[in-house]
Amino acid sequence: MDNESIPKKGNGLKVNLDFEVYRVSLNENKTILETLLDENIDAPHSCLGGICSTCIARVKSGKTEMKENQILTEEEIDDGLILTCQAYPISSSIEIDYDDV
Repeated sequence: MDNESIPKKGNGLKVNLDFEVYRVSLNENKTILETLLDENIDAPHSCLGGICSTCIARVKSGKTEMKENQILTEEEIDDGLILTCQAYPISSSIEIDYDDV
C-alpha cells in the first residue's frame, strides 16, 4: 500500500459499533480491523481474509482501500461498504459505522 499522503500524526478513526462511539489513532500500515483489535475494541471479524463478510462496515467519511475483496459488489463499495479486515486508511480522518449495514 502506498500511503505516503497520510500524515504521521493526528490520524483519527471514529467507529460506531453496537451503538457506542470509539475514537482511536489510525495506522497506515494496519487494516482498520487490526487497528481496532489492537485497541481492544471487539469489532466483528472471523476469517481475516476478505471472504466471510463478518467485518463489513460503512465508511461515513474519509477514504480506505481494500487489499482483497471476494464478496462486495462494485455497487456495495460505491455505497460505502468495506471489509474492515482488508481496508487500509488512505485519508487522515475516517469514520466507519458497523451499525449501518
